[in-house]
Amino acid sequence: MGDSPAVGVIMYPDCGKWSWRPAPEFDQDMIYIHTGKNRPIRVYENLDSHFILGDFYAKLAHFNKNQG
Repeated sequence: MGDSPAVGVIMYPDCGKWSWRPAPEFDQDMIYIHTGKNRPIRVYENLDSHFILGDFYAKLAHFNKNQG
């Protein structure tokens, strides 16, 4: 789905199930290290694909309407 989920949560932050978790750190090999010491971030466990796909289909319909 590319960056659509990220755009979806920016447009509608409650479009999925999420929880607050401490932000991870990264080691030299770019592997997550969960220390629990960093600021909380919102971590999405799932997203409402109907919301994201509905937005995509609306954009396709708008594009098709303007091309006809």
